[in-house]
Amino acid sequence: KMTRNQKRALTSCKDIKMKIGDPVYTEEKFRLYLTHKERFNSLQDDVEDEQNFRMSFYVNTPFGIEFEYYQDGKLVGVALGDKTSKSFSAIYTFYEVPNKRMSLGTYSVLKQLEFARQSGMKYFYLGYYISENASLTYKSSFRPNEVYMGREWRRFRNAAGDYLISKKRLQWKNSELLVKAASTTITPD
Repeated sequence: KMTRNQKRALTSCKDIKMKIGDPVYTEEKFRLYLTHKERFNSLQDDVEDEQNFRMSFYVNTPFGIEFEYYQDGKLVGVALGDKTSKSFSAIYTFYEVPNKRMSLGTYSVLKQLEFARQSGMKYFYLGYYISENASLTYKSSFRPNEVYMGREWRRFRNAAGDYLISKKRLQWKNSELLVKAASTTITPD
């Protein structure tokens, strides 16, 4: 069941045109990526130049898929993912905000979920969730959801939005290149 915010995202992006296909690099996409990163100061990764961007997202992507979002013929967003017969993994989404009322990031996830459902995929992965990172907090609103802790998948939020695992029990370790999830020992509440 969609939340009110998710319904608003669909409405706010009703004029967006979407194109789905294989990932294809363009300089326009790299510029859009840089604009997106500037908006979220909390984004830290090793993809700072055009060559790293191309290599990270557009080279050797045998399972790759790309969603392009256009408004009035102008590219305003890109979502990259991996797909198999059973699962979809959202890799990275970057976009500009042509209108502050638009929720292009949420809209993109909804369109990727729709694609996965229509393709008969059983699993949908949104990737890392870091509550302190403003560009990643939206992920917890897609529920019910699970997190991978202690070598198993555990329910994180139920459909009503209740947290089933305290966010304090999730730890995050930063390395120079990646942000990796780790868990603490879980004790009963």
